[in-house]
Amino acid sequence: VVSRLGAALDARVPVRELFEASTVDALAARLESHAGTGGRTALTAQERAERIPLSLAQSRMWFLNRFDPESTAYNLPMAMRVSGDLDIEALRAAIGDVVARHETLRTVYPETVDGPVQVILPAAQVIPEVDVVEVDPEGITDALGEFVGLPFDVTVQVPVRVRVFAVAPGEFVLALVVHHISA
Repeated sequence: VVSRLGAALDARVPVRELFEASTVDALAARLESHAGTGGRTALTAQERAERIPLSLAQSRMWFLNRFDPESTAYNLPMAMRVSGDLDIEALRAAIGDVVARHETLRTVYPETVDGPVQVILPAAQVIPEVDVVEVDPEGITDALGEFVGLPFDVTVQVPVRVRVFAVAPGEFVLALVVHHISA
């Protein structure tokens, strides 16, 4: 609401103004003094630097990944049961679309002489595999554990992995693992 008011009035509207004015009339009176004072600078696309440094949080995750490359402590697993007809090709396309839209899901973090950097791979180059593996219903927990327990090497691997476990006709478990560096 504050953002929309600020854009409409070309002003910076403090959040407290919204909460301190108990009626629309009181809010309008308070905002009158702000109108036309200049809002925030519009966000515009900038040219990307050739060398993209890691954020502080990414640097921490990168260091921990390099310190213990076999650790899965920073794998973020998700699993979802899916019942009915599952169109695997449509699922692959949907996951591909998400990866194409979100650069962080197609970024690797190699080490250079100047330290680690972000390398954003072209969307066409990063098409996540969506393997379909048949698993006995009693073995799904072990299969999921094994899948999410695979480490990532963030210097060369994109930080996302997907697998579909077919547990019975029309019954599936969709598993997704994302490394914390990108999530």
